[in-house]
Amino acid sequence: MSNSRTQTPRGASAKIPYVRPTLERTLEKKVAAAQRAGATMTEKHVVDLTTSLPDKVLGKGSLALHIGQDDGITRQLIIHRPVGTDPKATESDWVLSTKAQISGFLEAKANPYHQKTQEAVSKIKISAALKAKVLIENADGQITYPSGELREKGLKDAGDIAEMHGKVQGCKKFAPTFVYATPSVQEGERTFLNFCATDPEVQKELALATKQHDAHVTKDPATGGTQVMPPYLKGVPPKHLLEVVLEVIRIGSYDAAKWDPVKVVPKVKDSPFTVWKYSNGNIPQDKMAKLKEEILKHAKLFKELNALIPRGKEAVAAETKEQLTARQAKEAEVSNAIHDVNEAEKFKKEFPVASPPTPMK
Repeated sequence: MSNSRTQTPRGASAKIPYVRPTLERTLEKKVAAAQRAGATMTEKHVVDLTTSLPDKVLGKGSLALHIGQDDGITRQLIIHRPVGTDPKATESDWVLSTKAQISGFLEAKANPYHQKTQEAVSKIKISAALKAKVLIENADGQITYPSGELREKGLKDAGDIAEMHGKVQGCKKFAPTFVYATPSVQEGERTFLNFCATDPEVQKELALATKQHDAHVTKDPATGGTQVMPPYLKGVPPKHLLEVVLEVIRIGSYDAAKWDPVKVVPKVKDSPFTVWKYSNGNIPQDKMAKLKEEILKHAKLFKELNALIPRGKEAVAAETKEQLTARQAKEAEVSNAIHDVNEAEKFKKEFPVASPPTPMK
């Protein structure tokens, strides 16, 4: 009795005849594949794509949008803080720029009127103060306070200590820096600044001298274009910036009810030539003297430690046990000095002169 079924030898695969799928079946498969892809879509890391946005140049929280098409070229739109000067800009504005535009803005960042304006402002203030006997010119042509102390030297010494203070780990120098000066220099400088801030004639002259500088707008040298600051982004905190931008792109509008409550009130940037009026303040001179003593002590120890640190592989390898012990002992002294400065500066919370004063109108 014969078997009509084809026998397949052991180890051999059965040959299944190919049947071309119908057009409907092919379409069904494509739809199913698209649905699976849509349901499992994920964002993947793009090879060799990095974002580098320096905070000190573009502002903390700046972001880059990478945009690409089928041509394989990725373009970037950068959202950053204003660069350079613009009388309309505030510290809470955000600017939309291409990479090329940012290069142009950074190239033109410096205000071309700054040096000339700085010289004019200084001349106006000093001349008026000399005329009013707020400052004195001695026989050598040097400017002094009524106490007889040289203004230039007094402010330089104070500035040097302020710089040392700022370099101590965990510390932040006070403002204004003249508070690091002797009590008589502090009083002389405060009187001088308050005179400039309140004298009507000085204020009138300063307004004219700074007008061109303060009206300058940073522009892209290649195109002459200015920085674009979307009104809806003004005041948006860095932590919400990306979310707001993506939402505006996605739905095509800004949800004011959702985002306005989290905004930070914009602060107009102060002109570098604004003259401030200072109160006498509550400067505890004994505590200030102690702080300066600790700052100078730290600077001395830090310098000595630097001299003990071996430089280069050969010096490191040649460092003796005695040298290592001496260096570690000096490191401990520096550590203690850092603690002492941090403790000594705590009185700054009771220090009204160190907080931003109100500019005179």
